[in-house]
Amino acid sequence: MNQAAPGVLVTRPAHQSAALIQQIRHLGLNAIPCPVIQIHETPPDLTHFRLEKYQVIIFISANAVEIGLKYLKNLRKTPKIQICAIGKQSAQRLIDHGINDVTQPETGFNSEALLNLPSFSTANINQQNVLIVRGQGGREYLADELRHRGARVDYLEVYQREIASTDVEPVIQLWSEGQINIITVSSNESLKNLYHILQNRGLELLLNTPLITPGERCSDLARQLGFKNQILQAASATDDDIIKQLNNWLDNKQ
Repeated sequence: MNQAAPGVLVTRPAHQSAALIQQIRHLGLNAIPCPVIQIHETPPDLTHFRLEKYQVIIFISANAVEIGLKYLKNLRKTPKIQICAIGKQSAQRLIDHGINDVTQPETGFNSEALLNLPSFSTANINQQNVLIVRGQGGREYLADELRHRGARVDYLEVYQREIASTDVEPVIQLWSEGQINIITVSSNESLKNLYHILQNRGLELLLNTPLITPGERCSDLARQLGFKNQILQAASATDDDIIKQLNNWLDNKQ
C-alpha cells in the first residue's frame, strides 16, 4: 500500500468490486475493500411460471440480470418481449449476455426515469403483463405505479441481500491513521449498511469523510444520516461514473 496516496473505501459486494478497485489503483489511489452487502441466490418457484405470458420484463439491478437469466433461459428466443433495465450496469450486463435490444432511460437511472419513457405511459402499458426481476424486498414504487397505470405486475425474486460480515476493525484502524480519505457507495442500502456497521465504532469518522453517492436519493439519505463533509453525486452507480467523481475530488484537492 502506498502510504502517501489517498485511500478510497470501496463498499461494493466482494464479487463485484474488482473492476472498480483496479480503476482506483490506476489513478494512483489506495483502494480499501469494505463490502457491506452480501448477495445470496434464492431459486424461485417456477412451477406455474410461463415466460411467454409477459409483454415486458424489467431487470432492477446487475445482480437481477446475472442471477435472473439463469431462470429465464428462453428469454433470447422470445423477441416479442420488451426487455428493460434500470441503471447502466444492468443494461450493460444484458448486452454482455447477448441481449442488445434493451430499453433504458437516456438520463436518470432509476424507476422514475424508466416510468417517464413513452412505452410506460398509461396508454401503452395498460393491460400489459409485466415481470420485475429483483432481489427480495426493496422499493414497491415501480410495481405500484405500473399497477396504477393498468398493468398486471409479477415479481421474480432471485436473490436476497444481507449485511456483510466484514471485520471493520482493520478499516477503523486505517481510518484513524488518516489512510481513508473518501468513501464510495453504490446504493441507499449500502450506505445504510455502512452506517449500521460503524454506528458503535467509527461513526464520527464516517460522517466526516467525503462521500461519493450514485444519485440524488442517496445524497438525500446521506444528509439525513448526518454527513458533515463533501457529498459528491455521481450520475449512476457504474464504475465509470464513480471514477469521474473521484477525479473531480482529486482535482479539487490540488
